Amino acid sequence: LIEAGQWMWPAVLVGFIQNVSGLPGVRLRTVSLRPVILEVESFMTQQEASEIMALGAQQGLTASQGQMQSNDLKKGTSHASFRTSRQAWLHNELSLVIADLDERTAKLTRIPAAHNEPMQLLRYDAGNYYHAHLDWTELDLYPDQRQIWLDSHFGHFDRIATVFWYLNDVQQGGHTIFPKRGQPICAPGSLGGPSARYCRGALDPDMDSCTKGLKVKPRRARTILWYNFLATGRGDRNALHAGCAVGENETKWSVNKWVRNKPWTTPSAPWTPNHPALKRFGWRDPNGQEPSEDACHISFQNGFAAPVTLLWIPAMGKTKQLATIPAQERKAQLSYHGHRFQVQAGDHLSNEVRCQAPSSDFQVTSSGNLAMIRGEL
Repeated sequence: LIEAGQWMWPAVLVGFIQNVSGLPGVRLRTVSLRPVILEVESFMTQQEASEIMALGAQQGLTASQGQMQSNDLKKGTSHASFRTSRQAWLHNELSLVIADLDERTAKLTRIPAAHNEPMQLLRYDAGNYYHAHLDWTELDLYPDQRQIWLDSHFGHFDRIATVFWYLNDVQQGGHTIFPKRGQPICAPGSLGGPSARYCRGALDPDMDSCTKGLKVKPRRARTILWYNFLATGRGDRNALHAGCAVGENETKWSVNKWVRNKPWTTPSAPWTPNHPALKRFGWRDPNGQEPSEDACHISFQNGFAAPVTLLWIPAMGKTKQLATIPAQERKAQLSYHGHRFQVQAGDHLSNEVRCQAPSSDFQVTSSGNLAMIRGEL
């Protein structure tokens, strides 16, 4: 067990093989110790891989976008400068095979299925790539983005593991590369932060390079599992990885299945002005002041089958459009106690909800209405 209270498979040594109880015929083979990477043998069939690709092609793929770091926001960096794949979110209701693989993932990781995010299907066409990145949130790279801190519970709610499926063979390129494989763990006794970022032998690579590191070749129905956290419960910087450019006339289909240390639908945390993580990771208030006492953090998780429009209903004047929330994604923002909101899907307007300080969280249901996760209607 790790400090977050979830199971973690022991890596032991490279080449070590262990069976997965509850999944007959499935074995784990250790590929790396730092970070812990395990190849999962016989996890999915080639037929299942083909079915997921076919389902994904029917969903309508959109350009992939990541969580933009504060420095990139200031520079106006475009998402396409570091990630050029397309994607679709596949949830369990779409297909029995997706629901079955969700439950199979829980048996593999020994973490309840409620902790699993929906499948993120990815398509990389020739020349597409995803530069080196982490699947967990390194808060010191987002020092002034309050909602990211709240969504991650100040570093205590994150993607503990990644289960990655390759759905087709790729002859040239398309590897997953781990450029920091084998590097030392800096300040192993600390809780992380900028002071634990670098030490002798632990340097960041060129984020757009695919020359040095452990490479995993795409092969139809191949599955790997890696841990984004150390056994201490601290994020593992050696889990940095990239999707290398796909070769000419090639296409790569793959899936991210992220597993969190708490249930996926866990609401955002309320703002805690004296939280120790603020100092540890270097929080900087962009306004130079803390929010007023009637400030209210509100979030909306879109469980509807299509994008919805988030609307704010002022005390006087016309309703204002705030944002579009894609299907299966989440929108959060700072508001004030008592402010009213609703969402619109086509011609359908949802019920109204109010933000109750310090925070309120709502789900857009399959019928297009708003249901409370935390807070009051």
